[in-house]
This record gives sequence, C-alpha cells and structure tokens, in this order.
Amino acid sequence: MKKRIILASLIGLFTLVSCGGKETSSSSPSSSSSPSSSSPSTSEKEYKEVLSDGVVSITNSLSEISTLKNADDYYNKPALEIAFDSQVTTILKKTISISDENVIPSDAINIVEQNTYQSNLIVGVNLEFDLAKVNIGVTYIEVALQSDNASSQKGTVCKKIEVKEYGTIEVTTMKETVTVDTSTLGDVEGLVFAISDQNPTYGANYQSRYETIVSNHKATINMDYALNHKYYVSLYSEVDGKIVFYKLNEEVIGGSSQTGFDGYYQGYLTFVTPNLTLELEAIK
Repeated sequence: MKKRIILASLIGLFTLVSCGGKETSSSSPSSSSSPSSSSPSTSEKEYKEVLSDGVVSITNSLSEISTLKNADDYYNKPALEIAFDSQVTTILKKTISISDENVIPSDAINIVEQNTYQSNLIVGVNLEFDLAKVNIGVTYIEVALQSDNASSQKGTVCKKIEVKEYGTIEVTTMKETVTVDTSTLGDVEGLVFAISDQNPTYGANYQSRYETIVSNHKATINMDYALNHKYYVSLYSEVDGKIVFYKLNEEVIGGSSQTGFDGYYQGYLTFVTPNLTLELEAIK
C-alpha cells in the first residue's frame, strides 16, 4: 500500500511540473512566429489615393508620365501640384513615401516650393519628375507637409502615378479651328501663324504645335485641342535676320470665368466647347 501511495505522489508531481513547463515556453521569445507567407504582412504600408485632407490638396490631374524616348530629349518636366489650403511662410518638413521605387525612385523627384507673386509666402509645392530615371509600371506617391504656422498644420495627400511607354499616353482632344486676318499689317513677307501648347504632355499621342504660312492676309489652323490645356498663339516674321512678333486682338466667343473661356484671352488660347471657329485679327 505504501508503494502505491508513493508512486501516485510521484506521478502527480511529474504532472504538475509538466504543466508549469508549458506556461513558461508560451511566454518565451521562441513561442512567437512570423506570419505565414499566405498572410498579409502587417509591416507593409498600404497606399490609397487621397487628393485632399483639408490642409493640403492636389490641384492638377497628373496621373500618367512617360519614359524618356532619347537621353538628350528636351521636355517640360511633368509635375504633381500640391497646394496648402492657406498660405504659409515656411515648410518645416517634407516627407515623400513611394510604394514602388522600382517604378519611380526617390531621386527621380524634385520638390520645388511655389511662392505667391512678389512675396515669400508659400502656396504649395510641385513634385517634378526626372523621366530619365523612371520605369514602366504603377506606383503611389504619398506626400506629407508640415507648415510653421502657429497651428503647425500637417497635411498628407497620396496619388497613383502610372509610368507608360513613350507615345502611349492618351490625351483627350477636341476639334477646333482658329483663323487670322493680317490685312492691317499690309504685305509682310514670310509671315507665320503658330499655335503651341504652353505645357505639352511629353510622350503623349497628340500634336502640340501647329504653324502655317499666311497667304493673301489669311491663315487657318485646324487643330486637335488638348482639353484643359493653354496654348500660345503667335504671329511673326523674320526681318533682317531677326524675329519680329505682331500682336493679335483678344477674342472670346463663349464660356465663363467659372467654366473657362472659348477664345484668346490674356495671352492664352483655350476652349471648353468642341467644333468652334475662332477668328483673330492682327493689330498694327
């Protein structure tokens, strides 16, 4: 009988020690494990588009940029425009986070502060892209800005950008006609009438410049106008090896300050309505 009691006691003691060992091992570092490959990683940042957060806003519609066709190509650098909802004097901190730097590496982006005219107040920043450093694909770019205002405003926006092969960016266009009458200038030899996009989209599938020779004091350009773009209009000739420019009258035939204008106004040609004919005249 005594042997049975002793044996039972030993079994109970062994069981107690075994339970205590399981508790210890569950709290040890070796008990924790990394998520399995089928589970999403909690350390991976998730990106989604945020165009405005009440402090800063993305103010243009840039969503596609092109790879560079030739290494020595000249182009206007495409830029993502970001504005503060109220003007600030200094930006204390600028932070950029990119979801895929294989598409757009951080050194392909240059941050340029935008100031008010004849003032040191900052209205926002432009993110300019170096197309020589980008690769085909899709990435998100998150921008966080902190101002030095008393409230130390912090704003964050995020934009999805696709890098496409040169020549494949599609631009929405409208058919428009622009004519010019140069009778007031008399006979000017080699007079050229030209229309060019103020900020052409590099790598897009549209014509950004048109020009024609004035004949019998008349010239007509039928164009594919890129929607929401501004165009320069010029009338010029070469005299004694120098380029001489001539003024044109301003003419508005439609639209409004809210929708935008159909016409040539304040130095720019714009349209909001398709299939119009705008008639301009040279000013002597």
